[in-house]
Amino acid sequence: MLNPKTCGWPWCLILFFSLYSSYLFAGSLVLPSYQRWLIIASRPTIQEATPIAQAYRSEFKNTDILLATNGWYAITIGAVEYPKNAYVLDQLISKGTIPSDSRFASGNGFIMKVTNWNSQQNDSVITESSGGTATQVLSKVMCTCGCEYSARMCIKVHQQNCPISREIRAKAWNVIAEYELKNEMCSCGCERSILKCLKTHPGCNTSKARAESVLINIIKDK
Repeated sequence: MLNPKTCGWPWCLILFFSLYSSYLFAGSLVLPSYQRWLIIASRPTIQEATPIAQAYRSEFKNTDILLATNGWYAITIGAVEYPKNAYVLDQLISKGTIPSDSRFASGNGFIMKVTNWNSQQNDSVITESSGGTATQVLSKVMCTCGCEYSARMCIKVHQQNCPISREIRAKAWNVIAEYELKNEMCSCGCERSILKCLKTHPGCNTSKARAESVLINIIKDK
């Protein structure tokens, strides 16, 4: 994989992608006949796709990850007019800016955008709401898959198929559980919180049982 940070290209190309990509994620990922996604890579997991997308996003601001129907994750640097500007693909390949197997795609095989560029902001909201229930926290956090729903609503609408809202939910569960276990004293007589007892007395069945009960209750509150 070539690193775009070490390759130069005309500023007009960067502007070109910005102009034709900025509005597209609001609707369907299937583009009209005169446009194509420029796909520079595909990976089987979101963990493998994310660092690639992050590297290209330093120059191509509309870089995103698209979930395909086959379960793979495609990295796009934006959309272009096609076939009018189809030459851009060969131009970027010849400059070494993008991989030689980069291609155009109409969007027919894509389900949703799964890039989560705002994860730090979401983490802050989750932490600040740690004293609430899972329902309350997930209702406050917006999913960043492009659906414009809260994480809670995205999970319902997309029937738990969105990896972004699932990741947000897992973080929320962990933060809520830690908050509760940190603020409840263990009844084993150690005079520590359940969370601290779990760490210092891993063999304590009292703290284990209470932690399991807390987690079950949090997960049930969907």
